[in-house]
Amino acid sequence: MPLNEELRSGGGRMAQFSHADFGGMSQWSPGMTMVGDMFNNSLKSKLDAVCTELAAYVAETPSTDRGRSGEVSYRSTGLVAC
Repeated sequence: MPLNEELRSGGGRMAQFSHADFGGMSQWSPGMTMVGDMFNNSLKSKLDAVCTELAAYVAETPSTDRGRSGEVSYRSTGLVAC
């Protein structure tokens, strides 16, 4: 799920996502930022700035995605023979 959708589903207060530019698995909430490259403080600062700005945008902007509740759906792409 894209970062803005993760922030929206987290109420603008948290997000968990995977993105190569942030070192893979990453988490954000105000005051706490974690990235895959855990000692890269510059990257953490950049992620915090991006998420803080997006969280403000998400809080001010209603979702245009009607019909999705933020739930994850797992679907099989093919049949499995037993």
